[in-house]
Amino acid sequence: MRITRYRENKMDACAAFWWNLYEDMPYVHRPDGGQTVNTPPIGPEYFIKHLGYGLENLDPSHPNWPGLLSEDDILLAEDNGKICGILVSSQDQEKSTGYILSAYVERTIHGREMANGLVDEALHHFSELGFHRAVAAPRLATMEVESPIHLSLLDADFAFNRIYSNECYGVFLGGSLEGFQLQPEITAKIDQLEKEGITFERILRKDSPDLRRLDTGDEIDPFDEDAECTFVACHRGFVVGSAHGVWIFEDEGRTLCMVSPFVIPSYRHRGIGKVLQHLGMEEAVRRGAWGGWVATGLDNPARFIYRSVGYRYWYTCSSDMSKQIR
Repeated sequence: MRITRYRENKMDACAAFWWNLYEDMPYVHRPDGGQTVNTPPIGPEYFIKHLGYGLENLDPSHPNWPGLLSEDDILLAEDNGKICGILVSSQDQEKSTGYILSAYVERTIHGREMANGLVDEALHHFSELGFHRAVAAPRLATMEVESPIHLSLLDADFAFNRIYSNECYGVFLGGSLEGFQLQPEITAKIDQLEKEGITFERILRKDSPDLRRLDTGDEIDPFDEDAECTFVACHRGFVVGSAHGVWIFEDEGRTLCMVSPFVIPSYRHRGIGKVLQHLGMEEAVRRGAWGGWVATGLDNPARFIYRSVGYRYWYTCSSDMSKQIR
């Protein structure tokens, strides 16, 4: 095995290796460490396209591409002339930090050897640049728990740091929403909650009223990201839960969605969050979404709500692991 640097003439071989790892998986990891649902038209070209975004450094402030990326920051593990591993890193000179954004190896003993070599070389690369810190899976990037790369990072003394994140581990779920509609159990739950004085309202961003939480009295904005529509649960004129916005976005010509409910602590375990999630997903399907994905903390019971809309578990993830270099 030898570790080399990426060059443009190796792009097709890298994409083919990447696709061989993910072709039969329900999801794919992008070079920036993000992910999406793996259905057509996803293929090797998806890797090429997104690695190209990073190399062009079109927007180095974008959260999916922290720092700057060059060909020398992309490490390749080669064995007998074949690509056996890829590690994508980036540089933040101002913060004296090197980022490990994504890495790809086979889930075998051989793949673990490739992972060890890639992580060692990445740390050597950061040290030569004079960096003081290395961070794996920063911000929106994630690493699959107990994948060869994750284990190699642990062996190299990377550790979770609460300075950079509140969640040590999380889970990703996703899939198709084909055929999704409100089930009788959800409409029955809505009727039951309304008898208890809890109502559900559909709200548009353009005419959103002033909303305040019941428990704190604080004014809230129930919209996340670029969502134009959301649902809230109210009791006595105050908000007790929100769908946090029905976020619709395009990815490779596909319409995907993300809905993530929140319920104030004293109103949980009553089915409010589940109703908000299902109302949000129904709205997303009505707006053309055919699927989506979501992430949540490993200990967050919302993962059961996401399962109830038909999503399936993808993987357990770790993020924001760091190591002092010098």
